[in-house]
Amino acid sequence: MLLYPYIIFFFTLFLHGEPVKNIDFSKKNFPDKKKEFKIAVRQYEKGNYFFDTRRYNEAIPFFLQANEFNPDNAELNFKIGFSYLNTENKPASVTFFKKVFALSTDAKKEFPELNYYLGLASHYNAAWSEALFFYEKYLSEISSNESDELKNVVRKKIEECRNAENITLNLFSVEPVKNINSEYDDHSCVFIADSSMLFTSRRHVKATTTDLKDQKYFESVFKSSLVNNEWKKPEVSRFSDFDQHFAVAGGSTDGKSILLFQNLNILETNYENGKWSIPRYLNLNADFSKTSGWLCPKCKMIIIVADIPGGVGGKDIYITHKNEKGKWESLTNLGKPVNTEYDEEGVFIMGDTLYFSSKGHNSCGGYDVFKSYFRNMQWTKPENLGFPINSPYDDLFYVKDMNNKYYFSSNRPGNGGFDIYTESIPEEIKEEIAEKNDSLISDTVQKEIAADTIPAKEVETVADVVKEEKKEVLSDTKNEVEVKNSSDKIESITREIKSEIAYCVVQVGAFTKISTKKQFRNKYNFDEYPVYIEKEGELNKFIIKKKFYNKGGSNLFDSNNKVLKDAAKVQMKCKEKYKIDDAFIAVYDKNNKRIALIMDVPGMRYTIFK
Repeated sequence: MLLYPYIIFFFTLFLHGEPVKNIDFSKKNFPDKKKEFKIAVRQYEKGNYFFDTRRYNEAIPFFLQANEFNPDNAELNFKIGFSYLNTENKPASVTFFKKVFALSTDAKKEFPELNYYLGLASHYNAAWSEALFFYEKYLSEISSNESDELKNVVRKKIEECRNAENITLNLFSVEPVKNINSEYDDHSCVFIADSSMLFTSRRHVKATTTDLKDQKYFESVFKSSLVNNEWKKPEVSRFSDFDQHFAVAGGSTDGKSILLFQNLNILETNYENGKWSIPRYLNLNADFSKTSGWLCPKCKMIIIVADIPGGVGGKDIYITHKNEKGKWESLTNLGKPVNTEYDEEGVFIMGDTLYFSSKGHNSCGGYDVFKSYFRNMQWTKPENLGFPINSPYDDLFYVKDMNNKYYFSSNRPGNGGFDIYTESIPEEIKEEIAEKNDSLISDTVQKEIAADTIPAKEVETVADVVKEEKKEVLSDTKNEVEVKNSSDKIESITREIKSEIAYCVVQVGAFTKISTKKQFRNKYNFDEYPVYIEKEGELNKFIIKKKFYNKGGSNLFDSNNKVLKDAAKVQMKCKEKYKIDDAFIAVYDKNNKRIALIMDVPGMRYTIFK
């Protein structure tokens, strides 16, 4: 397993001949380029100044100029790689770190943490197997004298890469929200009753000063309005204080309250008589840092993130209710399974569902977004929302607007720092996504929550918000049942999942060595249909980018079903014209989970995952 990235790595090094040797920045090594050498050394020195003061973004341009003159210096390549690793463009570090291995005669001695940094660089490139190789190699090299803390950090990274290989790849993409993001940090958006968006930004405005801790502008709250389905240019809102951080901390179920962050505390403002009230501090009976939250005004409940000693881990998620005297009760830790030994952040409530970000659970790196349902008076095991919402970077502050559209913040490479993203959903499946409704509660309850009209006296806990439970979606791909020509079996088994069927697709191959669309097309001379790739561990599934939707909940396990017949035509063309003998039809439910495979439509030979 570990030999694969090792072979690829050294194949890359030797691809263009023998490995090059390290060349020092010394006059004797450049006798015919004295002028160029002098300029390069000057650039190197300028880069070192910024490098030593941890201003890595400013160091990189000078280092690159020096590297253009002498690309074969191990120390310079290491400093470029390390600088990139500490900027937004972390993936760029891989090339330079690998070059260090090629140039150094004893990399372990000269650059003792190189394997760890290569692991990080590969991790941020989502090259999970390669990252695992370098992490495990570094872990094996750590001295027995090193602290357990360092070893645990590396083990956590290894765990994240293994998690990534089992995280769901969703059938949609994400994109930065147009007209909202800047070259600075933009994050933590909420939506208010007038269909406007409020969000936090560290962009420059005329009166803003900088925070001496990180030399960035203080956070301010900006507002944008949706006009003709397009967000307008943001303007700084009244909720700003240019001499200190003032940020969005969360919203409310009715869109009529906003939580704001200032001085490690949470403030609340309400929309009253056509205007927003003066923000006031929430008296939450806790003298510790509070960073984000979500409010249910009629329920008299707040879910809040706070860093309080004695919790499960670092920042934990807490809940509190307002008593009959109008005062907030003491914060109660949600405990496990929601909170972990790591940090949680960015909460959002919709019905009986809690969305939040965590560095724990089965995160693939940094903060990932999770959801947990409140069932039978307790929270369910959190579920990772999968790729592409989550990434090796920090993915936070997941919310939905009034139209049930998803938004979240991430510091993955983009415009700069954190950007606000939304799902890019093809028109043909928007209806299916709406029906999916992650909260899995009844339409009646959804309307009550959206309007926030549940009488306060009837609601004391999150459990009271939930009026009924929905049937759980069929569980994972365990206990397969293969069915061949048996109407009794078809009726008994398909009755359970009939209402869950959303669409089917045609899969035309699954490979470990073929990983690109070009490789696949070259193998089969396949150019009639566009395809996309769905990854499952080391396996690359090639699927035709055409979905056959099962409208009306009809029985798809019937050879006379028109939708199935249309899919079968494509399947047979792949088999007969392109000789793809193992082409089959994959059936998905409304949660984009694969629930069945149909190998032969005329003979109705298929496998159901129960």
